Amino acid sequence: MQTLYEKIGGGQNIKKLVTAFYQRVLNDPLLSPFFANTSIEKLQNMQVTFFTIALGGPEPGKMP
Repeated sequence: MQTLYEKIGGGQNIKKLVTAFYQRVLNDPLLSPFFANTSIEKLQNMQVTFFTIALGGPEPGKMP
């Protein structure tokens, strides 16, 4: 049985979704100020890790 992680295409698609989400957030004049002093790269990496694990993908350190 496939995990949701596998069904959506794995890590590459999670990265694409997270990147697209933060592009929209950062282009929104109401939301972008909340991220002014935030490392977006670090935040995106944390979100990719979260969704990877939540959807049944490999845990950090075990990712190919």
